Amino acid sequence: MSADDLRDDATLRVLRGLAVPDVTAARASLVRERCHRALRRRGWLERLAGIPEVSFGQRILEPAIIATLCAVYLSEVVRRALWLFGA
Repeated sequence: MSADDLRDDATLRVLRGLAVPDVTAARASLVRERCHRALRRRGWLERLAGIPEVSFGQRILEPAIIATLCAVYLSEVVRRALWLFGA
């Protein structure tokens, strides 16, 4: 798609004509409160607050081990593909 195509695109012309909404601080606060109320009704905030902190092993060690295994697997796949195709 060239620059001329973008200038002539009907959808982009329509989008350029739309006004950008400006949200007031009062409106943003009202929407935020409604969202928090809805989350409290569903129990999400309490569940999020009750999530325990993860240990070093869960945060660092497990992803490192998984990444290492993935790297070994991928390198073996590439090595076998190169061997198979004679490179």
